[in-house]
Amino acid sequence: MILIDGVIEANTADRGTFDGESMWWPANPAPHGLEVEGDGVWELSVVPVSSAPPLASGGRGTRVFLYDGEGGVITGSRADTSVGMAVTEFSLPRSGGTPKNVVTTPSADAEFGLDLAPGPSVLIVSHRDEWTINLPDEG
Repeated sequence: MILIDGVIEANTADRGTFDGESMWWPANPAPHGLEVEGDGVWELSVVPVSSAPPLASGGRGTRVFLYDGEGGVITGSRADTSVGMAVTEFSLPRSGGTPKNVVTTPSADAEFGLDLAPGPSVLIVSHRDEWTINLPDEG
């Protein structure tokens, strides 16, 4: 798997200020090239998804994380309620089915809940502003 920014328009009010990550999932057709358009200073990195960090308790914008927890409902909050937020989980369910699962429920509230499957999985947290996730102690 590789991380690819492919969701700029959906997650930022000003495409010129996007700072984020995305990914290509092997269940989709493989990309055959990358097209980059932009003005000013920009940087593009293509890296294996295994280099993504563990799920963080907070961040800003669109980020990709690895999750290896027990799953279940995890709560969080977002700063900007004028735009949406999504958390998408990519895992290989033991019972079959699709590897993609949107785990947030659309809401205008600042608080949200995630119903995560047991890891390992890859999560994309998408919001244009600050967000926090209340990670359980897994000690």
